[in-house]
Amino acid sequence: MQKNTTEGPTNRRGVGGHQGTRAVRPAVWISVAGVLSAALLLTPGLVLAQDLMSVRDRQGRFTISVPSTWRVTQPGGDMPALSAFSPDHPETPPDVAVYLRDTPFPVSPEFCVQQAGGVMRTSIGTWTTLSEGPDTLGGLRSYSRVFTWRTRTGEEMRSVLTCVPVGRRVFVIVGTTTNSADGAAPTLPELLHIMGTFRPAEPGSQFRETGSR
Repeated sequence: MQKNTTEGPTNRRGVGGHQGTRAVRPAVWISVAGVLSAALLLTPGLVLAQDLMSVRDRQGRFTISVPSTWRVTQPGGDMPALSAFSPDHPETPPDVAVYLRDTPFPVSPEFCVQQAGGVMRTSIGTWTTLSEGPDTLGGLRSYSRVFTWRTRTGEEMRSVLTCVPVGRRVFVIVGTTTNSADGAAPTLPELLHIMGTFRPAEPGSQFRETGSR
């Protein structure tokens, strides 16, 4: 993953909305923007190293493993489809969430994250991009952005946002923690480990067993 530190809308080619060289197709932009805008409104909690349990999306579209003591919610929609957080820190949940949206046609992982600039500008205003670039998640081609930002109360956060297209379905997995010595340093590796357990169902299929904890 290439490192590229920027403040606010990144000036990297094709990232950040208005500076990109490719036209945004309206239907895809609406779908992806909806996913990303919801994802960026998350407030994080603390991730603790512990045993993981596998959780299935109730519609059988993906699985992800989270700490066994965490609370898992599936509100019934796609925004998010699933979120998980530590009950020890109820004031700042969730820690990890999975969003998804079906698009009219397949899109690339980079195309998905390229649209994040405009949505991030609307949702969180200013941010600092620590790194972004091609990635893999669950053995699938993806694209990730790591960035810091501040809440409305001034607390600095660090988020990892990864886009994983599977056919015409776009998954956005977001992990967030506080950007402090006792926050990001110990918890970011745990967040990345949790995100790495994400597994989508094959296009056009569902897992046989569905449900949630």
